[in-house]
Amino acid sequence: MLRKDPFERVLRSDPFDNWTTITLIVVALVLSTLTFQDRGFPILESGNSMAERPWALFTTCLIHGTYLHLVMNLYWTWQFGRILEPSIGSLNLAWLTVVFAIGSTGISYAIEGPAIGLSGIGYAYFGFLWALTKFHPQGRALLDERITSFFVLWFFICIYLDWQNIMPIANYAHGAGAVIGVLAGWGISKGQHLFSWQRAVFLFVAILGVLWSLTATYEGYS
Repeated sequence: MLRKDPFERVLRSDPFDNWTTITLIVVALVLSTLTFQDRGFPILESGNSMAERPWALFTTCLIHGTYLHLVMNLYWTWQFGRILEPSIGSLNLAWLTVVFAIGSTGISYAIEGPAIGLSGIGYAYFGFLWALTKFHPQGRALLDERITSFFVLWFFICIYLDWQNIMPIANYAHGAGAVIGVLAGWGISKGQHLFSWQRAVFLFVAILGVLWSLTATYEGYS
């Protein structure tokens, strides 16, 4: 899946060729802005039960609670997407993004209930890039160590902010996204065949999150 000389591809790529990343950003921007103006689409949210709206495993990622929440997530979606898309291709990034979304959202919903935003996908992108950098012979230069340090620090800051009730944060989505992303990157780096056991572990965890979420209900959600 990882193309030859991915770092050179990133350097030479035209930012406007990153169609998967751009589409994700534009759709999230439009839907979130409409939500801020009370013109959103409640059908895209999870409601009392994810089993009633299984598509919400993906669509809740496109909705945000505040402009700050939106801007931060769009920024990191772009930063990671412009590295990943030239490196693995637009279609590969598209299906991985869907798996990252439904896996992180599913696990988060099953444990702590409804959540919104692209941060689960963002942490999955981060975990994916980290694994490629550590395990793939051609991925060594894809992720800067300073970004790794920042994301690890921010993960624990978010836990503290939520624990102290300073602001609600979907920390389980962050953690689940990071784990699923690492498993995906590890599977691609170590698995020589399409159905290698490393890739099977990645898909198993993502599917488990989806199935787990379908058994959870949260009465009184609005």
